[in-house]
Amino acid sequence: MHKIIVLFLFISLAGMANAQTSMDASVTDLLQSRKLNRVTDSTSQGYRILIYMGNNKNEAMQIKDKVELMFPGFPVYLKFEAPNFKVRVGDFRTRLECQPLFRLLMADFPNLLIVQDRINPPKP
Repeated sequence: MHKIIVLFLFISLAGMANAQTSMDASVTDLLQSRKLNRVTDSTSQGYRILIYMGNNKNEAMQIKDKVELMFPGFPVYLKFEAPNFKVRVGDFRTRLECQPLFRLLMADFPNLLIVQDRINPPKP
């Protein structure tokens, strides 16, 4: 009887160790994938200035080129989100940071909007 109990305990402990090992491996895999996602996703939530939204690709490209010439220090993004092309400028962490450029763009683009977007934050 004593041998049966010892054998039962041995089998139970071996099974628990195996389950613990597989659980540790899955937790390690999950942590590793989260680290990789953090490294590859360098964007963060912020703001951009929307200067054009419409279905004319040529007009969107012309506006993008014009803004790049006017303000070479700011990134300009052209993105298609069906059914519209959108031209956005800047990578700002706060709405307040957008204001100086927003005021300068108002002269040439009266229908501006400050919109939330995933931004490429400036390097420190």
